[in-house]
Amino acid sequence: MKKTLWTFGNSFIDNTSDVNYHPDNWISTVANTLDCNTEHYGKANTDLDYTFNQFNYCINKFKDEDIIIIALPSASRKMFLDVNNTNAVKYYYLYLDNPAIEHTFLENFLYKVNTIANVKKLTVIILN
Repeated sequence: MKKTLWTFGNSFIDNTSDVNYHPDNWISTVANTLDCNTEHYGKANTDLDYTFNQFNYCINKFKDEDIIIIALPSASRKMFLDVNNTNAVKYYYLYLDNPAIEHTFLENFLYKVNTIANVKKLTVIILN
């Protein structure tokens, strides 16, 4: 059975946006070179929470020896669904903008990735 190349992250991984779309992008080149199927879960303008949620969604789909590439957005990058909601942005900066919390979240995410990789014998590449 063929391995699958799973990709997660921000615009560096997103191959569906108008700006990045190209049928022979770098992800396709890697997958073809390694003779892998591909599953893309990257999206432009997203944050670490989005990447974490997409990774969690796919955990049970990973097969032994699959390959995962994660392009990490900055831990301080935040995605607001409604950019016109000034209260959400204001309250984020007032109460939630905490580099220590963001760093801890990033560490926990990487720990989870490492744990799953060891259990499933996955190859993981982190792009930062």
